[in-house]
Amino acid sequence: MKRTIQFFLNSLARKKQLRMLLPAVPVTVSFRTGEESLLVAFSKECCVQLETGKADFELEMALRQFEQLLSRRARLGTFLKMGELRYRGTYRHFLLLESLFWLAGTPQPVPKSKARSA
Repeated sequence: MKRTIQFFLNSLARKKQLRMLLPAVPVTVSFRTGEESLLVAFSKECCVQLETGKADFELEMALRQFEQLLSRRARLGTFLKMGELRYRGTYRHFLLLESLFWLAGTPQPVPKSKARSA
């Protein structure tokens, strides 16, 4: 998961126009996949992984789902509706993260359907 979150943070760093969405005061988010947990601080100044601290928002889901978020194959709201996501925090932080995952993600090409030969 550490590699997946670092990819997300690198993508955010490259897309400087997304900084206007981030709060001036850091918001800390705990990303959890079962037994693994990472703490990340998001602010206009920087987005970094933290070693310790208290989370303002917690997000728990399978690693496969984090990867789907980053590839724009799904949104946080979809996982919430399907019951595959648990979060603790404000809905405002939820919407911020959903926007960041979508805007910083890298779209995957749609597989081309095979043409039928006549």
